[in-house]
Amino acid sequence: MLVERYSAYFNDPSAFGFSGLRPALAYRYVYPFSDTSLGKIAYYFDHDYRPKLLEQMCIGSLTGEVEDWRKEASGRCELRSIEAGPGTIAVVDTRASAVADRHVLRPLERLLFEACDDIRCRDELHRLARERLGTRYSEDEVDRGLATFVERGLVVTSGESYLSLAVPSQAAAARDGATPNSDASHGHRPPTH
Repeated sequence: MLVERYSAYFNDPSAFGFSGLRPALAYRYVYPFSDTSLGKIAYYFDHDYRPKLLEQMCIGSLTGEVEDWRKEASGRCELRSIEAGPGTIAVVDTRASAVADRHVLRPLERLLFEACDDIRCRDELHRLARERLGTRYSEDEVDRGLATFVERGLVVTSGESYLSLAVPSQAAAARDGATPNSDASHGHRPPTH
């Protein structure tokens, strides 16, 4: 890793476990100047590193986050889907970050949510809604449904890809041919060959 001039690492290297800042070695091959002169024009710097200090800083921060996660998980928090009636499912959300304890999903929402058990792109979800539900629902309704899932923290998105965070109920896992400890019972379908 190179340290850049004007960065926090350059301005206070010891706070990050760096010492012995010196112009990057490549400058010596390009410019016929002394180290002192190179130090005045260089943007990138090599350094010595004390890993323990940086590790302690990172580990301390990470440990706090893991502790928070454990506290939330120990309170029997869950996010799972269950059958709620003809054509509907309910998503039960007992996480501390839940916006509601229960979300009842009607046919379009159910189709989209269950399809997001695997990573799905927006266009694929539009196509799936047309194929399974006909023209009853517009692309705008599909997009609004996906946006609602994301706002409620039920689905994560990256670009135009979506993935459900919920674990299907045991009944859904059994319907999909999974055993309680298989991949499908944890929100992911096993690969088909």
